[in-house]
Amino acid sequence: KGLSGFYEKRFKDMGFGEKGSERRKQYFELFAPVLEVIVAAREPPPLSVLLEATGKEDYELEDVLAEISTFLKIEKRENEEPRYTFTHQSFSDWITNRLDKNKSFAVKKEKGHTAIAKAFVRILEEDDSDEKEGVEGYWKMNGVYHVAESVDGCKEILKKGEEVLNFRWGDEGMSVLHCAASLGREKVVEKLLEKIDVNHQTRRRNG
Repeated sequence: KGLSGFYEKRFKDMGFGEKGSERRKQYFELFAPVLEVIVAAREPPPLSVLLEATGKEDYELEDVLAEISTFLKIEKRENEEPRYTFTHQSFSDWITNRLDKNKSFAVKKEKGHTAIAKAFVRILEEDDSDEKEGVEGYWKMNGVYHVAESVDGCKEILKKGEEVLNFRWGDEGMSVLHCAASLGREKVVEKLLEKIDVNHQTRRRNG
């Protein structure tokens, strides 16, 4: 059956195949959120991002990563946390049903964007500095992107104060509104227009 057949057999071998079973319930409660974050991540997420976005305990996440290690590639960069991605694009396609051959175990990429977006908003809110200088690494470079990709993430940031709402992303100082507009996320843009300053310019001063 090719790679799709291999993936399906491997998941069934892990015990996830029986509908209504406790093991299958565990898959959607424990495993699916981790897969959703990895598949949605703009770049391979480090362990701390997986922990924050999924809300899992260290030991829970460790167990999940160990069980799905067949499908994972770990990137190790000097003086940085290990980062996790999938070994092959075909697995990403299969797990999100883009191959149209996986209905039983498919996860939703949108949920991954929402999970990362909500975690990012929490981290922004916890940073007391005016320029949010404590927001670093993956969050600083990619957090706004995930909010712009997620209607629910957008709703979350709209509940917060001006400093959080107007966080600037990247060297050009793009806001969530700039990012959502560039991605063509009309529903997110509509939500943001209810509250955000539409006249704010990027550092290039081009609106």
